Amino acid sequence: MFVRKRSSANVFTMMMGMMLIPFIVLAGLTFFYTHSMIRESFLTTVQRFDDNTSIGCIEIPIREIRRSLNSLTQNGFRTKASVDNYIADKNPLMSSLIKNAMMSSPYFIAIIISSTEDKFKSYPDIPFDSFLASEQSWYPKAVAKDNILFSTTMVTVNDKANQRTNPVLIATKNLLDENAKTIGNITVGINGDESSDILKSKITPFSGEYIVADNSGHVIMSSNKSAVFSRTVEAEWLKRAQNLTGHFIDRQSGDMIFYHAYNNPDWVGFTIIPAHAYDELFTARYKILILICMVCFILYIIGIFLCRSYLINFINLVYMKANGLDAGPQNSSFEMLSDTVSTKHQQLTNAKKIASVDPLTLAGTRRKFSEDITEFMKQGKLFQLAIIDVDNFKKINDSWGHATGDIVLQYVVKAGENILGQKNQIYRYGGEEFVILFPGEKHEYSLKLMELWLEDVGNRTWRESELHVTFSGGLVSWKGEKSAEQLIEAADKLMYTAKESGKNKILSEP
Repeated sequence: MFVRKRSSANVFTMMMGMMLIPFIVLAGLTFFYTHSMIRESFLTTVQRFDDNTSIGCIEIPIREIRRSLNSLTQNGFRTKASVDNYIADKNPLMSSLIKNAMMSSPYFIAIIISSTEDKFKSYPDIPFDSFLASEQSWYPKAVAKDNILFSTTMVTVNDKANQRTNPVLIATKNLLDENAKTIGNITVGINGDESSDILKSKITPFSGEYIVADNSGHVIMSSNKSAVFSRTVEAEWLKRAQNLTGHFIDRQSGDMIFYHAYNNPDWVGFTIIPAHAYDELFTARYKILILICMVCFILYIIGIFLCRSYLINFINLVYMKANGLDAGPQNSSFEMLSDTVSTKHQQLTNAKKIASVDPLTLAGTRRKFSEDITEFMKQGKLFQLAIIDVDNFKKINDSWGHATGDIVLQYVVKAGENILGQKNQIYRYGGEEFVILFPGEKHEYSLKLMELWLEDVGNRTWRESELHVTFSGGLVSWKGEKSAEQLIEAADKLMYTAKESGKNKILSEP
């Protein structure tokens, strides 16, 4: 009798242990899945912040500086006489334009116009001890080029008021006449404090820090102004920042470093996430996961003792009924039940993907667009809507084939996703036509993103040397007064107006 009881206890213990195996496996898989999801969410969040901050604090200011310098050179300094007269205070019109440029641009701290004879005039008037523009390290040596160069060299300016030197950043451009002959040079000192002020309003996720460094490692922008020009980043960081964007772990501190690199100017934006913040992100969630596993384990044991086989059979029956499965003998085993559920789940996943993701471009489908815009309007969220259409797409298909046309569409969407960010969704509306939703974005910012997208696509060099891809589009705002059809119609009209007026442009209506 004792042997029989002991044998039954052993059998029950073995069965209980076997029933715990799925729980242990599930707990382990959940642990690794949670780790993967936390890491993926962390990387996506910080990379998106790094990209958006780099656009706002580097790309947009650089575009404004280029635009201002081009405007000055195109509106006044086109002859050697115009340069000489300005330096000799005989060109009041250009003096007024220079003053207006200084007043209107938050990025300029000084503008220096120099002639080919190294005569110069600065605004505001800077009392140099001596200054020869052609001997400066940042002076453009390619004299026949009408390019703007951004120097990472820190130059010193003698301030006779208190005899101290101030490091500044330089943007310089040779002045050319109509025959591409050098007639002088325009140089501006860039105010890094302005972008540093912008960084103060940026809240870096995970207690991180965002800085911008030049190719020598000097910090040129930071929310901590005392660090500007006085702090340097690790030389290893600059060596490892080889791609446009990416991330790596600092070997000494263990900090997670995200970067966004540029060529002209030769700067790199770094988002620094402390190692302890990265570790705490996982630790907090692991504690919750362990607590949940312990609770589930206790409930699991209680369920085994109280319900045993009856509970298992009951759960199987309910689960099969809830999922529309046959509760007959063919689904009596766990293996058959698992296969059936897996098949149904895969079918449902595939159906959802087909309905919401365009298989060629991986953009959203027209159906997904209808669902999203209906939800935005239902919630009363303000948003921007844009429609674009690839210019001359039929000609691309006819000239280079549909395979090339498909590659063009894929690149246009990929470039848009990189610039617009994941917050702003792209949908394939039909053929070569795409719709974009900007939830919560301001009209001006959405227009700038669209123009960056247009510029990126237009500058792409294709394997087919004669292939040049552009698109035209229209951007409108929804403020609660139009239906979805009216909004699409308004954007569509702007797009066709853009095409009729020359293509390769974005027209907008606030």
